[in-house]
This record gives sequence, structure tokens and C-alpha cells, in this order.
Amino acid sequence: MKFTSFLFICGWYLALIFFGNTEWLGLDVQLLVATILILLVGIPHGAIDHIIFLEENKTVPVTQFYLFYFSLMGAYILAWLFLPLWSFVFFLLLSAFHFGQSQFSDVHGVSKINLRALNFVWGTSILSGLIFYHSEELIPIFSKFSDLESFPWAFSEQLHIILLPLSTFLAVGILGFIFWKKKISPSRFFMEMFLLGLIHLSFFTLPIIIGFTLYFTTLHSTRVLVEEFDYLKERKKIFNFGQFFKLLFPYSFLSGIGGAFLLMASYWNWISISNILLALILISIVTLPHSFVMDKFYKKRSKQF
Repeated sequence: MKFTSFLFICGWYLALIFFGNTEWLGLDVQLLVATILILLVGIPHGAIDHIIFLEENKTVPVTQFYLFYFSLMGAYILAWLFLPLWSFVFFLLLSAFHFGQSQFSDVHGVSKINLRALNFVWGTSILSGLIFYHSEELIPIFSKFSDLESFPWAFSEQLHIILLPLSTFLAVGILGFIFWKKKISPSRFFMEMFLLGLIHLSFFTLPIIIGFTLYFTTLHSTRVLVEEFDYLKERKKIFNFGQFFKLLFPYSFLSGIGGAFLLMASYWNWISISNILLALILISIVTLPHSFVMDKFYKKRSKQF
């Protein structure tokens, strides 16, 4: 069992104890716990995109990378301003693929179409499950804000009652086909089945904020951080956790401070965007270029096998 899987299982047991009964700890405490975990693990996992990219593309000028990175962010901001609902749908689809890609980044020798399909349907299964189990909570929250009034369509039970079993069936089927082709071991296949079921169970039994934060910070962010550390350790003769922390800190700190300032500005009505929409925009505009960087990273790594 991988460290991240063990961490997720332990985290789920602890979360059940503290958050299984939401009367114990209300929304404010849940948001505080989620914020701390995202600041400590979630944000840092994308804080060295520039280092990862430039390590693999030494001929690319630093300025060209930043121009590419911030151009994607700027274009996505414009999309949010003019097409908010479709920008949100794109964010969900992008996140689904990105989550699946990180989960199966070490699976090699599989056709590109099968692996990409697995990445997408696996991520769709968990996100659709998260929405389906909590649609009754999400729809009233999003309906309260005028700039989110069209979003509840994406949370409808009629949509996810079809999407959830379909994506789950396809994920299991493709993973079973890869296992049948002997591209993954029996232990890996059954562990993936176990984890997929456990992720859904954690989403079903925990409040939506805690359930998603637990998954995001353990099975996704921590896994990516471990991959990044191992990669840099391979590339550098001397590399330790202290050096890794120093690389992660600058952009993690700036992102945390900048995001907090913008959210407070929204709370104080300095900017006419609801906190929820602003949070979605901030997360998504970072996710888009980060996903591009990690996609290139995983493609180059897979060619080594």
C-alpha cells in the first residue's frame, strides 16, 4: 500500500470521528480545517510548476514559460467573465482528467487512448459522486448568489444519476482491461478498486468540504508532491526535504496571501463577485496551466519506460 493511500484511509477514520456528526463541528470549523490543509498541501503541489517544466525543457527561456503560464490564466479569467457556466463545466471536466492522470501516472505500456479514457472516466466518477451525494446541499448554496444562479444545472440529480454509474462502470471496465492485458499487477488492480470505493464512501459519509479536502490533499496533492520530490532527487546530486521546502515556499506563500486578500475583498464588497465564484475562478485559473505542465511532465516520464 502506498503512503498516500494509507494517509487517506487514516484521514477518513479521523474525519468520521470528528465530522461524521456535523452538529459537533459546524461549517466555520470545516472551512478552517479545509483552508489549513489546502494551504499546507494543496497549494504547494503546484508551486514548482516552473521548476518541473524548465528541468525538462532547458532550451525554453524562463520568460517564455511565464508568458505561456500567465496567458492561460488571463484567457481563463476572460472566459469566466463572459461564459461563467461553461467555464465552470470546463473546470469540472479538466479537474476530472487531471485527478485521474495523477492517480495513474505510473501506469505504463498502455495505449494512449485507453489511458486517457481511464484518466477521464475515473476522475468523472469521483467528482460526479461528490456532487450527487451532496446535490441537496449544493443547489441551495449556489442559488443564493445572483452570479451563480445558472450553476445549479451542473448539480442536478437527473444528470448525475446517469453520469455517476456510467463513468464508474467505464472506469472499472477500462482498469479491468488493463489488468487483463497484464499492464498492472493483481494487487494494484484490487487496490484501485478498493480506493475508488473508499473515495465514494468517504464522499457519502463526510460533509462535502471535508470529504473533498481529504481526497484532494492526500490522494492527489501529496501524491504529486512525492512525485515531484522523487523527480528532483533523481535530477540533482544532493537534494533533501529542506531544499524541497525552500522551492515550494515562495509561490505557495504568494498564492496563499494573494488568494486570501482577494477573498476578503469580495467579503467586504470591494469587488462585485461572490466569495464562492471568486474561489472557483482562483482555483481554476491555477489548475489550467498546472494541468498543462503536469501533462507534459507525465508524458515525458512515460517515454522512459
